[in-house]
Amino acid sequence: MFSKENGQMLICRMVVHPDYFRQGIADALLHALQLQGDWEKISVSEPACTEPLRKKRLHT
Repeated sequence: MFSKENGQMLICRMVVHPDYFRQGIADALLHALQLQGDWEKISVSEPACTEPLRKKRLHT
């Protein structure tokens, strides 16, 4: 799910299958978006309850 407005893209939900966590898939998708469009800003809104993301935030 996403919305586009005024040169900005908000991705409301990005999901990677647990078998493929920590392989750079989400980063690759976001990078491809940057190359494909002329976006001023790309944002991802993620649920606070997503455990792998929460752990990543604590370790970075």
